[in-house]
Amino acid sequence: NLVSEYYDLKIGADTKKTFGSSKILVDELMSPARVLRGGILCFVLATLIGVYLFSQFGVVIVYLGLAGIFGGFFYTANPVGYKYRALGEPLVFTLMGPLMVLGAYFVQTRTVAWTPVWVSIPIAILVAAILSANNLRDIQDDVNAGFNTLASKMGWASFAKFYKMMLISAYVVMIALVGLKIAPIWALITLLSIPPVLKLFKTVGEASPST
Repeated sequence: NLVSEYYDLKIGADTKKTFGSSKILVDELMSPARVLRGGILCFVLATLIGVYLFSQFGVVIVYLGLAGIFGGFFYTANPVGYKYRALGEPLVFTLMGPLMVLGAYFVQTRTVAWTPVWVSIPIAILVAAILSANNLRDIQDDVNAGFNTLASKMGWASFAKFYKMMLISAYVVMIALVGLKIAPIWALITLLSIPPVLKLFKTVGEASPST
């Protein structure tokens, strides 16, 4: 997030008129260099933890760690900036779903299996949906700035429907996982979160590109 804040400002995605940032940089509450240093420090600390995990569990951790580091840094950083190449949702889905859950599973079991990948899918969908909600909100600003996100390519109406389908699919997949006995029956407790999702549906339905 710190690195993203820095590069969003640097490439012109965040300005005083946009809503997508924390306003830390655009309101000059911190300097860009300081925020970038903070982001790099976080990556260094993560790398040190990764070195320890590598010493305990082997090379699998290296692959997962490098994917996380490069995926996190180049989310907005040049020369990749995949968020603005309409690749944000699929890569966030992968990095913060299957790879993250598989990594947690591996360091606890020392095995690689498909089960953590399957059960991570609802999580991955919802994390990607958070990004989608942000991109839907920022669609006009991104279009004006000439940035390519999935939302700006699909347009407001189509992407709003896509966002709703993402939310629905997270629950459909979870129910399917329980039905297939991949996830335990108590995983259905997640259905208690449906009321807030219905509020999101209402919010998106009442919104428009200008709001």
